[in-house]
Amino acid sequence: MYDYKFEEDIMNIRDSVRGVITGQNRDGGLYIDMQIEDEKSEDGIITVPAFGYWISHVNRGTEVLCTIKNWAKENKRIAVRIDSVDYGSEMVA
Repeated sequence: MYDYKFEEDIMNIRDSVRGVITGQNRDGGLYIDMQIEDEKSEDGIITVPAFGYWISHVNRGTEVLCTIKNWAKENKRIAVRIDSVDYGSEMVA
């Protein structure tokens, strides 16, 4: 597993996590920055890169709720399942 330099005990497989879309590829793959709460960090949140699929176009800055499926490999992000998309948040971003 790739080391993102955070404690592995702050998140587990099947945890639901909020994230923000940072990009999308042509196949519907979403690049996500997950926001993990952590009391030890300066601002209380750690940002972790993840990847998941969604069936339609999603704008950059849209908030999503996702579930962790697999841990990261050497050159891949953490795999997540997108549970819901908050399309209203993209208008604010």
